[in-house]
Amino acid sequence: MEATVALGLAGNVTQFLDFGIKLCRTINQIYNSSSGASNHNAATETLVTAFLSSLDAVSRDLAKYCAYLGDDAAAQGAVLVHNEILAVMDGCRDLALDMLGRLEKLKADKNSKMWKSFLQAIEALWREQEILEVEQKLHKFRTELQWIIVVSLR
Repeated sequence: MEATVALGLAGNVTQFLDFGIKLCRTINQIYNSSSGASNHNAATETLVTAFLSSLDAVSRDLAKYCAYLGDDAAAQGAVLVHNEILAVMDGCRDLALDMLGRLEKLKADKNSKMWKSFLQAIEALWREQEILEVEQKLHKFRTELQWIIVVSLR
């Protein structure tokens, strides 16, 4: 057997074993989970839910602040910043709700059997890249919010 063929075969076997280990780990997490989600998805759901709560709190605080400023000319700049922040926050909220919907679809029933956990684990691994992409988009929104706030404080 040529060296390159042997190296390719070893790489394929390694990838297969890596996938099998990840699949078994995810099946076990889903099967033993009270929420029916893998550890990563459960942690992501908790973080996104907390993020949504903080968005709501910031939105309420911004509304109170704009009401406090009133309609004078100096407040117009603050209102423009407020509108920018609200636009980014709306994008964040939509994306976070989309993420929660995706995560909900990847959950198994609380009383599910091993077969259902297996199917959910495969689905979770197939959708893993989608979840990571949405996480990256949320991170970009957070960075944009931070930038707008920092610039507005100058």
